[in-house]
Amino acid sequence: MNRVVDIGPFIKKKVEVNRVNQAQGPAGEAGAWLRASLAARKLRLPILGNDDETANQQYIQEFVLANDRKVGRRYGLDYGEQFHYIGPEAPLVEDYIKQHAIPLE
Repeated sequence: MNRVVDIGPFIKKKVEVNRVNQAQGPAGEAGAWLRASLAARKLRLPILGNDDETANQQYIQEFVLANDRKVGRRYGLDYGEQFHYIGPEAPLVEDYIKQHAIPLE
């Protein structure tokens, strides 16, 4: 059974988190980079606005979070995330400890 969590009320926060997380994914300054790249080709995307901050936020909301929008719309929401349970992996940890732990000296 599929379950979806409504993340619509938190989308601005998710955009900002993606914006500052430059270590992973295509967020960060990608909107500003795209805006500048298009300007060099004498093009622009109105959605990216007129400044780097707007470009970065809109890029994330439109492109990075596109799958969240797609998932949400299947369930009548603006944005959604698939919910799935990830149980504890205690046996994996315990097995590793049994195989690799050494006594303290």
